[in-house]
Amino acid sequence: MNTMQTKPIETKTDPKQLLSLLESITEGQRRGISLMRKADGQHFWGDRLRRMIHTEPDHQLQPGTDTYLACTQPAYRPTLLSIFSPENTEAHPAVSIVLKNGKQIQLSRYSYGSEEAVFWVYAWQQLGSSSRVGHRPDALHFPLSGDLYEELLEVSLAGFWDWNLVTNYEYLSPRFKAILGFAEHEMANHPSSWQRLIFPEDAEHVRAEFERHVSSGGEYPFHVETRYRHKKGHTVHILCSGRVIVWSEDGRPLRAIGTHVDITEQIAIRHELEKKEEQYRQLIEYSDDLVVIANGKGIISWGSQNIGPRLGYDIRNEVIGKSFLDFLYEGDQQRVGQEIQSFLNQQQEEAQYVSRLRSKSGQPRWYEVSVHIFYDEQGMPAKSFSYCKDIHDLKQTQLELQARKEEYRSLVEYSADIVAVYDETLRISWVSNNIERHFGYKPEEVLGLTFSDFLPPDQADEVALQFQHWINTRAEEANYTAQYPLKDGSLRWFDIYLRIFYNEQGQPERIINYCKDIHDNRIAQQEREELTRLKSEFVSMASHQFRTPLAVFSSNLELIQTLQQSQDPIMQRILKRLEVESNRMIRLVDDVLIVSRIDTEQSPVEKIRIELVSWVQALASEGMDGTDEREIQMHFNTDEAYIEADEGQLQHIILNLVSNAFKYSRSREAPKLTVAKTGDGRILVAVQDYGIGIPEEDLDNLFKQFHRGSNVKNIVGTGLGLYVVRRFAELNGVGIQVESKLKQGTTFTLTFQAAQ
Repeated sequence: MNTMQTKPIETKTDPKQLLSLLESITEGQRRGISLMRKADGQHFWGDRLRRMIHTEPDHQLQPGTDTYLACTQPAYRPTLLSIFSPENTEAHPAVSIVLKNGKQIQLSRYSYGSEEAVFWVYAWQQLGSSSRVGHRPDALHFPLSGDLYEELLEVSLAGFWDWNLVTNYEYLSPRFKAILGFAEHEMANHPSSWQRLIFPEDAEHVRAEFERHVSSGGEYPFHVETRYRHKKGHTVHILCSGRVIVWSEDGRPLRAIGTHVDITEQIAIRHELEKKEEQYRQLIEYSDDLVVIANGKGIISWGSQNIGPRLGYDIRNEVIGKSFLDFLYEGDQQRVGQEIQSFLNQQQEEAQYVSRLRSKSGQPRWYEVSVHIFYDEQGMPAKSFSYCKDIHDLKQTQLELQARKEEYRSLVEYSADIVAVYDETLRISWVSNNIERHFGYKPEEVLGLTFSDFLPPDQADEVALQFQHWINTRAEEANYTAQYPLKDGSLRWFDIYLRIFYNEQGQPERIINYCKDIHDNRIAQQEREELTRLKSEFVSMASHQFRTPLAVFSSNLELIQTLQQSQDPIMQRILKRLEVESNRMIRLVDDVLIVSRIDTEQSPVEKIRIELVSWVQALASEGMDGTDEREIQMHFNTDEAYIEADEGQLQHIILNLVSNAFKYSRSREAPKLTVAKTGDGRILVAVQDYGIGIPEEDLDNLFKQFHRGSNVKNIVGTGLGLYVVRRFAELNGVGIQVESKLKQGTTFTLTFQAAQ
């Protein structure tokens, strides 16, 4: 251990310089230093102590006994008063106290300086620090003297240096050498020993800082962080502190002393903290949440930068120093104030509420506010952090859904449908109020009843089986029609629609039942069905009665025509006219019978596979020409075209269209029938004539019963032919289109799907 003598520090030393030196000596030990000048009782404290007791740099508190008492838990204040008492003239052994911030402290008092100008030195040692391992609470000894410097520094794990600037001899303590991985004999006591190990760029900075210290006459502190290369090659971060303690009469530095403290671990921690701090800062600054810090009275002391673009306020001038409640929408302030007071009364540390924040323009926006509240030892709020999450769009959606829900509820209540909800036991748990209007029951009279309680006995078993089938097959939707008894005992028809919801086990947990009153429609339908039946029976009977005399008339007319008794031309014209009218009456009766069967769904469709080309050719050979000398023109673009259709109905369609083509194109080019295949696999049959055409205003009504074009009044027809054609086409799944130009002709096109 070096025992060289150093010049004692003068008693007139500035307390700030003394504090700086003492803090440099104890660097890294989580120890704060304060002074009290005995002559006048004035207190001084170091930055480390101020931070230890959480006093901000711009805080109004000044160092002193009252300040220390205010920062200490009440139970330890008598002990603190004793160690700071002016009547206490001796060094004080370490005592334990606990600060308000929860830190445990061992406080020691030492005497420093001569009897004429004495300081009391207080060492505040925070317990639990790894830097205290192997040290007693009284590791600092005062009064300090030159022969104790090195021992003190070696014990505090700091390296000591003493530099004679005249001879350029620099003493380097064993601790400093050990920090760099060298034994004492491996490094010479000379500036070159450390200069060869320091990073070149850091060496320039160290030199500049020392020169600044010298040029200021010692006023500017020499305190610099630098990097050295360890003996094993890795980097060691050193905190180098010192001062010139001997000056020549002309102001030149003669001797300087100082310390080297290994801060590699602290630097690593600092970098990690800086990294975390940057991450947290980015999380705050780039997140959608607004973050606000307020004191115990709700006055904002800090706000995140995104408050500006989100709400339009200038943070420094319009947010800091204002109450957070001032930024709430006026309609929410009273409610939120009451909620926050409730949180405080229960001393909740975390709470949450929803409110609207008011932008600078006055527009409110919904936020979900999460609050973290910190309390002092008296249970009073000391600080709060508020995280405001923008939920405006979600809240607006919720409000709209609520309004829609109320709207739907009103629609249900005032609609014609009765809505009931069944629980998992198939009992009514809710029913709309309009049940009374339809059934005569009040809602409370049917709650708890099952659906079967409303069914007449002859329908209950059938509907129950249907329900069981739907549940077994896990049907989500179902419907049925049934008669339900009203409260007065009468029966009424309802359409029932069910929406069934199941649990994870596949059992129904809720069923929504919509009941639509169809009684009047059902009765009207039954009446229409009865009228249709009577109509069908009448038409069938009347047609039969018409056909019988017409058949007798036609057969006798044929008999007369075969007789050769009369060659009178007038008689022949009369007989021909009678034949035409007889045939027309027979076709009319046939059409009426066909329409009657179609309307009463008595025309079954029996489809067969038909090869259309050969089938049309065979039909033409049996007679598909007009009453004049013209013959139908036939065109085919394919040899085979297979379809599926009812042969009788298909024949009726083709013959009717061909007959019309001849009838409405007399003295014109003969009609044309075309069978063709399209590229997409469809088959077309077109019947084209070159006759009188159809007026455009008649096209929309062309296929209606008894409708005839305005230009065919002088041409015989029933007005039922095209109606039958359209109905037969629909029954067979055949498309039908018509194109026509007046005085140029008409084309009817049938579209078939090719048979597989």
